[in-house]
Amino acid sequence: MNLLRDGAFRALLFCQTVVFLLLTSGCEGDSDLVIPPHPINATVGEDIVIPCHLDPVVDATDLTIIWWKFDRDPKFVFVWKDGEEMKSKPHALFTGRTSVSSSNLKHGDVSLKLQSVKRSDQGKYACHIETLMREAFIDLVVVQ
Repeated sequence: MNLLRDGAFRALLFCQTVVFLLLTSGCEGDSDLVIPPHPINATVGEDIVIPCHLDPVVDATDLTIIWWKFDRDPKFVFVWKDGEEMKSKPHALFTGRTSVSSSNLKHGDVSLKLQSVKRSDQGKYACHIETLMREAFIDLVVVQ
């Protein structure tokens, strides 16, 4: 009789584990950040997009997205939190020049738009999704 109960318990535990794995396998935590494998080139004065997206696609609207640059203090270039841009966070050199497309966030596109590129914008950038604990790095090369 105990063998029957033990077998039934194991079967139930197995089924619960399988259901849990199925439910969590499609969660947003499985997404990775994808960026180009090469530096982004820009010319002084132009507007550019530094590409970065989640794969598989996850609606990023409610995620915390942080773009930062290694050689700045504060490092923040752009911060998106609780469904809106945190305008008080970026370094003064980036104020009013950076954005993400709120409509593209729904499709996992967290690319950074940088307006009026300056020579000082050159350097290494990080796209960080705090909510998912994901980060990707890309270099921006600026020419005259």
